[in-house]
Amino acid sequence: MPFMRKEPPVPVPQGSKFCFKCSKVHLVEAFAVDNSKWDRRRPCCRSCDVARWSTYYAERMPQEVLQRRRRNWKATKARLETGLKREGSPHA
Repeated sequence: MPFMRKEPPVPVPQGSKFCFKCSKVHLVEAFAVDNSKWDRRRPCCRSCDVARWSTYYAERMPQEVLQRRRRNWKATKARLETGLKREGSPHA
């Protein structure tokens, strides 16, 4: 039996897509690209994806790891903004 796609419960205008998680119609650009899908977009919108992954990481990642990642990102971002290279980098 072939796979049947779910049909949205509301009419969806051209250039838009229905998110089955939040049950809203969004522009296609609100969905991340996924080349394995028939329409090349993820089935749920970016805001639903962010909420899902935030919950996932909050439940599964130790707080120390998250804090270290935030610190490292802030340091990297500051370095990039000032145009400095990483210390000891061979690409100086």
